[in-house]
Amino acid sequence: LLYQSEGIKNHSHPTWKSFNLQMKQIADNRNRLLEMSVIYRDEVDKLGFIGSFLTSYAKMKYGPGPENVYNVVNHKKLTKKGYTNSGKFELIKFIDVSFYSFLDYITSGTQLHLAVAFDFSMKQSVGTEAQARNEADLQLALRAIGGIIRDYSPNKLFPALGFGAKIPPAFHDSQEFFLNFDTDPCCRGIDGVLDAYRKASRTVVPIDKVTFFHVIHYVAKMAMNSGVKGLHYYVLTVFTQGGPIRDLKEVLNALVYASKAPLSVIFIGIGDGDFEDLCRLTSKHQSESGKKPEREIVEFLELNSVLERGGRAAHNKRRIAERALHVVPWHLVSFMHKNNIAAKPPIQISRSPVFHASYLIPDRPSRYDDDEYWIEGNRDAYHVRPKSSTPYHQRKLSDRSPAPRPNRANSAVDDSVDLWHVNGTYVSPTMSNYLNLRGTPFRSHSAIQTPRNEIQRRIAQRRAFRFEVQVIFL
Repeated sequence: LLYQSEGIKNHSHPTWKSFNLQMKQIADNRNRLLEMSVIYRDEVDKLGFIGSFLTSYAKMKYGPGPENVYNVVNHKKLTKKGYTNSGKFELIKFIDVSFYSFLDYITSGTQLHLAVAFDFSMKQSVGTEAQARNEADLQLALRAIGGIIRDYSPNKLFPALGFGAKIPPAFHDSQEFFLNFDTDPCCRGIDGVLDAYRKASRTVVPIDKVTFFHVIHYVAKMAMNSGVKGLHYYVLTVFTQGGPIRDLKEVLNALVYASKAPLSVIFIGIGDGDFEDLCRLTSKHQSESGKKPEREIVEFLELNSVLERGGRAAHNKRRIAERALHVVPWHLVSFMHKNNIAAKPPIQISRSPVFHASYLIPDRPSRYDDDEYWIEGNRDAYHVRPKSSTPYHQRKLSDRSPAPRPNRANSAVDDSVDLWHVNGTYVSPTMSNYLNLRGTPFRSHSAIQTPRNEIQRRIAQRRAFRFEVQVIFL
């Protein structure tokens, strides 16, 4: 049995819900015959056979139409006079979707964004020594999770929220506030999030009552409004010291709503609190109103079950990251497939005489020495001077044979520059390590259309930075 549908009560023209099957389950051969049977169940739970028909993957792929209208036949009734069928079965939807992996989406430009929420409600009931240990565990967990996700987030800006505290200036109860007390919740890097958390810890007053659904709903809306579907995926990490969830109904409703957004929610339990209700969230699959989430998005991790006290910090960070983030790739893939989002071809970055590849990745360290900029003829050129350890320096110019000088009467480049012949193209020695940006994604068009004077201003500002560029020689 490959699949069994839901039952439809008291209906002479039932329409069953759509379902998904992997092609390898149903069609190792595209013309393999598949039998579909229609059965009924009576009041005393007794099964009865209505009829069946045969089809194949190759035939269903034609989609809705006369080719996919079938007679449902009960072969035991064929001997009866006047019997033709027990009804007709019509295919109303068929989609052949390619299965893309997490890596396919990442290489096609999908970005991961980390959002963080901190529960301040239990701080007043924890002793000083235990609180200091909890703070250290929180920082370790945040660096472990953030250290992975930040490599998939180009801007390194992380929304940080707090809840379960009285906040200045009026010190009213708040279940959703920006951790930096600014108009924008984003903090620069993991260190920026931790700095905002420390300042907020000294400023806010913890309260007993806590609700989770405000921050879940806020980040879900942020994820839904993040732009083109498929380019952004959010991971909300909620740090809490446990306790009973008094707004369980609202939290379940918020999680059902969040399942429609490109979002995963990870609860991190810190300390020795009561995490029974948080464990229930990962196993409870529907809201109090009966609505079910469109997909799985929740994960819970209790730090005390992962940390090795007295062990190396690097080892603990690796264990935390593995346990907390192992479901995120599947969550992302399930969202993409649910919304019929295909992975695009991988982003290609190659040579350009105008742009440095680090314009698109400004926060990465560099293996290269000082960058230089000059004007050659009427064309902008950006030169990268590599360190001695790079393959470029090890490949001597003397290994290349000089080529005859071409006719460049109409060229704007100075004739005094020696030329070298590389793969059928005349280039100067100083131009052999240029970078080209071809086939860049749509989100990079704003950089490519930037005026020249603006580019020069940015280069002057970034001259203090160090960039990483991979130079490929043909």
